[in-house]
Amino acid sequence: MNSSMTFCKVMIVLSSTRQDASCTDLMRSSMVRAEQYPFEVHFVHADKDKNLAVVGIFFDLDPHDKPNPFLTQVFSQFDQLTKPGDNFTLAALDPSSLHVRNSNVFRYSGSLTTEPFTEGVEWNVLQKVHTLSKAQLKQWSNVINLPNARELQALNGRVVTLLTKDHSVH
Repeated sequence: MNSSMTFCKVMIVLSSTRQDASCTDLMRSSMVRAEQYPFEVHFVHADKDKNLAVVGIFFDLDPHDKPNPFLTQVFSQFDQLTKPGDNFTLAALDPSSLHVRNSNVFRYSGSLTTEPFTEGVEWNVLQKVHTLSKAQLKQWSNVINLPNARELQALNGRVVTLLTKDHSVH
């Protein structure tokens, strides 16, 4: 994979899993160690040759119902969404609250979770699970009105590698 990647877009994935803190559903686009989370953010990157890489971050409900500062930034721009299928360009975001550099990463080759489901995407999913408040989950649910997660796909022989903060491979 070319080391010079450019950020392209952010995809927010909502699952019906534990959406109301009581429902369980197997609809997920990603899952780690049989854990499912109600919310994911995918940061999609591409190089000049159109190779794709995604950084995925899981979110679970905060036990103290504290809002996530990064998602607060994103959600503050939702007034630009007025109908299904709308897109908008995010203003500059400060991802420092996500502490990406301080997390172990699961890496594997997969596909996009939206059509055309392009194969050969390098996935980098943070091991650290972030949290969001019930209000934030509801706010996103109100924007899209239904879960938009792709069904979980089989590994089909793919290898998932754990890259640790100290750069060791497991």
